[in-house]
Amino acid sequence: MPKEILLTTHALIVKGLRSSQYVDGRLHVKRQRMSKDSKVLALTIMEELWNKKILALIDELFATNCVIHIPDGVLHGLEGAKQLYIAYVTSFPDGHVTVKDIVVVDDEVAIRYTFNGGHQGDRRDIKPIGKAGRVSGAVFFHFADGKVIKQEGAGTVWILCNNSL
Repeated sequence: MPKEILLTTHALIVKGLRSSQYVDGRLHVKRQRMSKDSKVLALTIMEELWNKKILALIDELFATNCVIHIPDGVLHGLEGAKQLYIAYVTSFPDGHVTVKDIVVVDDEVAIRYTFNGGHQGDRRDIKPIGKAGRVSGAVFFHFADGKVIKQEGAGTVWILCNNSL
């Protein structure tokens, strides 16, 4: 694979590429080395924390001063991370995250995912409906010293499934 490739601006964002320059009216981009550690950390959060439901990982994987942006506002620190986690695990105890895409640039990771689970508990003033549903979304992590220092996420509208996932 050549060290330089020609891409559109949109592809730069999607692929997480940097170090570009215009030559002869064309944009040339060099790939930067991906941080394997950041990728492993992000995938550990998705699989071990969310799917295997290991709450203790929050203390290991999130910085004490982390900032988590959610549609309802901003949560801070380990207690904020635990508050978000407990709210979702209580509402969707059988919830399962499937990673669809992952892009890593240095210490930043973007993940596109689907979340499937039965709505069993209150969430954002919505009473449990007991039916299975699916959400597609994206989450963005920024790591420093092997821990999440910032997290942002967004999901689509909850889609009810026909009694099966």
